[in-house]
Amino acid sequence: MSEWSRWYAWPHLISPATAARNLTERHFKIMDSYVSAPQVHGSAVRNPKMMGGPFIDYDGKRVDHIL
Repeated sequence: MSEWSRWYAWPHLISPATAARNLTERHFKIMDSYVSAPQVHGSAVRNPKMMGGPFIDYDGKRVDHIL
């Protein structure tokens, strides 16, 4: 399964201004967190108690792509 097939569809259902704010206020913060501590994200996605949290599941292998 392609990594893109797991992308959420809901951003395409909201207005562009709202989608842009969601991107800057939510996704960029998560991406910055992943770049500064990919090992923390890796541990969090393996912890069932953290399921559904704002973590990136690339096992520290995609930091260069997110920068």
